[in-house]
Parts: sequence; structure tokens; C-alpha cells
Amino acid sequence: MIYFITGITGTVVPVIVEDLIRKDKDAFFYFAIRKDSKGNDVQARFEALVESLDLDPASKLDLYKRSKLVEIDIEKDKIGIDSGMYAELVQNTEKILHGAADVRFDQPYEVICKPNVIFTYKIYDLFNDIKKLRTIGFNQFYIDQQGHSAEFVLLYRNILKEPVQDRKLRKGYTAGHIYKGVD
Repeated sequence: MIYFITGITGTVVPVIVEDLIRKDKDAFFYFAIRKDSKGNDVQARFEALVESLDLDPASKLDLYKRSKLVEIDIEKDKIGIDSGMYAELVQNTEKILHGAADVRFDQPYEVICKPNVIFTYKIYDLFNDIKKLRTIGFNQFYIDQQGHSAEFVLLYRNILKEPVQDRKLRKGYTAGHIYKGVD
């Protein structure tokens, strides 16, 4: 399985990746990472993350070998991914795990709208570009300020050929969910 994953430098997604690396010996990962506010580049952030994972040294080395870093900028078109890499993602991605979110609950919605809502719409754009080549599914859930989750099921149904429904995102905070391919 070939995954495109956002949120790898967060707290939830690394746990999922640890599980995937153990269970799916053929998995390949495209990790969407951006430079942080401290000036750390994409490679440095990824290396620090891998070293923090609860994996044995051989599994960490395996993760490096089965990964490709994709530098992103959520302010730009196609999340700042250069055209060659974007085409590669569209061609190769089989599942999307969108787990990037700003979960600083002390921030006003207007501040977190860009990383949570706008970024999610841009991930939908990637999903729709992939969908033009083959059918894949998509669902999203969020966690509100009280920690309650509510799932938004946004599956493109292969049989009915229904389009992805418009998303009514409330003042919650996105978390991630593996987007399962529909055969």
C-alpha cells in the first residue's frame, strides 16, 4: 500500500505509522511536512520524529528506506507541492491519512481555520485529482473542544457514482482517519 500522510510530526499520526510499519511490510509512505516556525527544515523534523518513534533500530532504518518527504506550504496552490511530485502523488497514492491539525484549543477559530479547514479542502483537491484516475474513498472526522468526535463520512461510491458531499465543518478541530480505497 502506498500512503500519503499529513500530520506525521504531531502526536496521533506517529502512533498510526508505527502500527503500519509493523503490519504492512510493503508499505511506502509519502510524508507531507512543512518547515516549522523555529526554522527547522523538513528533513530535520522527520529525522527527529523517526528517532522518537517506538520502533527498533532496524524498523527505523526500514522507515527511512520506505519514505519520501514531500515539502508542503498550505498557503500555496496544491499545498505548495512542485508539479513533478504532485503528479507522482496522484499516480501512486492508494490511501490518504490526513491527520494534520492545529489542536491548540486556546486559539480562536479564525486562527486555526487555515491549518484545519483550508488545509483539509486542499487535501480534498488532491483526493479529487487521484479520483480522476481511479476510485478511492475518503472520510474525515474531527474532535471538538470537549474531546468528542463526530465522523463525516464522505465516500465516493463506486456503484452509485455519487460525488463527495460538501463538508459542513463546525468550530471543531480536525483529527485524522485513514481514507480507505473503495473497490
